Amino acid sequence: MKRIKYGICFYFLLCFLSETVCAKGRPFYVKHFRAGINIMPEIILKPDYYKYHEFQLSYSTGLSIQLKTNRKTDFTIGMQFTNERSIGKEQAYVTERDLSRPVFDTLISTEKWKYSNRILEVPFVLNFKLGGKGILYSINPGFSITYLINRRFNYVYVYKDGHTMSGQFLATTIYGQRIDILPQVSFGVEKEISDDYFVKIEPTLKLKGAWEFIDHFDYDYLLFGINFTLVKQLY
Repeated sequence: MKRIKYGICFYFLLCFLSETVCAKGRPFYVKHFRAGINIMPEIILKPDYYKYHEFQLSYSTGLSIQLKTNRKTDFTIGMQFTNERSIGKEQAYVTERDLSRPVFDTLISTEKWKYSNRILEVPFVLNFKLGGKGILYSINPGFSITYLINRRFNYVYVYKDGHTMSGQFLATTIYGQRIDILPQVSFGVEKEISDDYFVKIEPTLKLKGAWEFIDHFDYDYLLFGINFTLVKQLY
């Protein structure tokens, strides 16, 4: 899976070079410089994911800078904070000792966990213009350099006598890499709403990587989100 992810990212990098450094003909230059602020609600796409988890909406939010060029391709770079959330379905308490559990008690009947991955992302995106009058369309492949900050666990234990106990803790130690490079692709719809202000809506697919916390494993999966960006043209 890692070879596939890195291969896709390398392909997007070659597309970038072919449009700038290696392109022949008229000189490449930047016509406009734009800045934006965005938020993207996200859901996890994985066939067996919801067998073990309940739906919970995640999100990404941050800032972006877009370079409008004299070619058919524009370029966007950003800085995003992503909070990927999930809820494990209630299950019978496992009595075997587990070092990742904050509580070990044979009097517990059931348990329920909430997970939250906090991630810093720096996306690099190509914006291939498809044209349009009034409303502009684009295909936007790219990749993100991601840094896993930490994971937050929230838990609820239900005891056999009926009372409950809840709490939370942060896992900051991981086994494996904290930094990764992950591909993404989106379809963009953009409209000017006033002088030098634009709204852009982008249905987006992101391939996410795997991290390991103590003895808890996360595997590769897809995220689907709709990115909403308010853009200001600076020049």
